[in-house]
Amino acid sequence: MDQLIIRGNDTVEEHIYIPVAVKAIHLVLGIAILGVNLIVMVAYAQDRDIRRVPANVLILNLSISDFVTGVDLIARFIWAVGLDAVVPLRQTVQCLLLGAFHYGSFVLSTLIVIEISWDRLKMVSNPFKYRQRTIRRVVVISTCSWCVPVLYVCYLAFVVPFVEDLFPSEYKGTVCLETHLPGVFVILSFWVDFFIPFIILFIINGLVILKLRKATLERFQQQKSEYKGTGRETSASETSIYSNINHGTIYTVSDGKENTLQNHTLDLITHPHGNGTTLGGESFPLEQSPTDVRIKEATKREFRKFYRTAAILKVFVGVYVICWMPFYVILAINLFTPIPEWGIILASANIAFNSFINAFLYAYMSRKFRRRFLLMFRCQRR
Repeated sequence: MDQLIIRGNDTVEEHIYIPVAVKAIHLVLGIAILGVNLIVMVAYAQDRDIRRVPANVLILNLSISDFVTGVDLIARFIWAVGLDAVVPLRQTVQCLLLGAFHYGSFVLSTLIVIEISWDRLKMVSNPFKYRQRTIRRVVVISTCSWCVPVLYVCYLAFVVPFVEDLFPSEYKGTVCLETHLPGVFVILSFWVDFFIPFIILFIINGLVILKLRKATLERFQQQKSEYKGTGRETSASETSIYSNINHGTIYTVSDGKENTLQNHTLDLITHPHGNGTTLGGESFPLEQSPTDVRIKEATKREFRKFYRTAAILKVFVGVYVICWMPFYVILAINLFTPIPEWGIILASANIAFNSFINAFLYAYMSRKFRRRFLLMFRCQRR
């Protein structure tokens, strides 16, 4: 849509047009973010078992941060998006505070997500030392994270008004809405708000996957040695029954499980989805016996758990990219080819969608949180 410029006596005031659909997205998304994160906070307050886990303190802080994002979206709807068809771009106290809440909540959410990923890496790297962590220590770390948006709010509320003359007239609405951003600010924001956090998340989650892979392989070797070295060898009767069975038929071992014999040696322990690949390019051939069948089934469960966790970690990083990347792509295009201002605002709302997804990625996937949610929906405290 065309930009409207209203000229007064000696001033030039710019207005932008925002479609009704963009207004509705801000309102609906803000209400949804408030709802899902409020449920998480209530679950944390009601369940003592949840409060005993230090890592859940980070999840609580993430929910509070995302809750602030929901409040920001509704406030932007009421103050700017909910106005008439045109929105004035002026630097006011309300504008500065909205900008502080908007960017501060995004930065805080990203910091806490990085802290949760780092906490997961510590848990996998040294489980014994990780169990010695206290809730007080996690609270101190979370408090330090909250200092960042507080400083941002103070900067916009107290510093920016004194340096208002440094902003050209066409950048007056920068802190209110994401339009008219200077090129230098776009480049700096891309590196500080998106690319560097993405690299940190990618590295941390990659290390978690490698640690889990190593732990899974060690668990496999441990199970194999336990079965082979503690008198669990196949009995003579089992061996006799086993050797007289034709290939491709159903047989029953001592544990009562039915299996189909296809080859003289068991298949390799491969990817649980059956794509023919092995974990890390390694294979584990086992002699075919009822004991080996038990080892294989136990190891499959370990491998399934590993691949499921690895897939979840990939989703964490992927969601972050999907929610943040469109905003900077549109800003980069806007530096060379002007696009409608409402497109930039919509891309910014896509970043806020990450605050809605976070509740499902971190809280709703926790077994203790899910149990509490079910009790809440059934109107039960225990």
